[in-house]
Amino acid sequence: PTALALGAYLASLSVENKYRSTAIVVTGDRIPPMLLKSVADSDAVRDAVIKRLNLNRHYGQSEANAIALRYANRVNTSVTPREAAMMTITALDTEPLFAAKLAEAVAREAIDAAQNQTITPGSIALRRMQVRLEHVEREAAAGARQLEAAGVKDWRSALGEGEAALLSLIADLQANINLQTSDPQVRENSTILLQLRTTDMQQRLSDRNPKGDRISIAVMGAVRDQFYYAALGKRLSAQIDIAKKDMADEIRLAGAPSVPLVKDSPQRVLYLAGGLLFGLIIAIFMVAWRETAPSLKRDIGRPPSA
Repeated sequence: PTALALGAYLASLSVENKYRSTAIVVTGDRIPPMLLKSVADSDAVRDAVIKRLNLNRHYGQSEANAIALRYANRVNTSVTPREAAMMTITALDTEPLFAAKLAEAVAREAIDAAQNQTITPGSIALRRMQVRLEHVEREAAAGARQLEAAGVKDWRSALGEGEAALLSLIADLQANINLQTSDPQVRENSTILLQLRTTDMQQRLSDRNPKGDRISIAVMGAVRDQFYYAALGKRLSAQIDIAKKDMADEIRLAGAPSVPLVKDSPQRVLYLAGGLLFGLIIAIFMVAWRETAPSLKRDIGRPPSA
């Protein structure tokens, strides 16, 4: 038994030490943890982690399948019940520091992927605002080209200082109303207010082009729209910044994973205990065989009775 136990222990010395590090991702009550787990287990996140940490070099592998298999054997994700709303990521490696880096990399890539795939409430709201801002920027660019074709190169200086400030204030009010309310009647009233004010200005202002003509209704309307697009774009940009902060709190890493100080495997004591147990079983079998073998031989050699 002692020899077998010693042999098992010596065999365990050939097994590399592995260290386990854990990262915890808090998902909040609006995101099912299983949804985030499916993202974390995806090939896209795996490939991103492999590239981020250069696992090809770390594992000493060049074939993609071999690296993916090594990754699958060393990274595991699990989720708690919905009430807890957490995902736990465990990573194994022969280096304690790299185990912590691996767990953190998987967590951060999973968070980024979940947000970029627009599957969380915050990322969906953010994407809607970004699409709307892109539309506003396209409309503003088209309006600027229209004004330039009409001889107005700087639409901000097309009006007097006082009139520009007033129009900017009304445009900002309309932009705020349109962003804050979904009531079509309220939106229509704010648009009418802006149009009435610009019409009044058009009747009182002189054109600033060399001809000295009065500002046309079309040009005045285009200038008004530019003030509105500028106000709307500014407010949308501010809302996007707030949405990004809210989205960061929607899924977050609960602190950096700690560097493990004690190896997780192999448990050499278990190797030793297993060797002793196996040796004990073999010893009992050998003792029993020695006791029964002589009688078995005599019974085999005895001639059968008539």
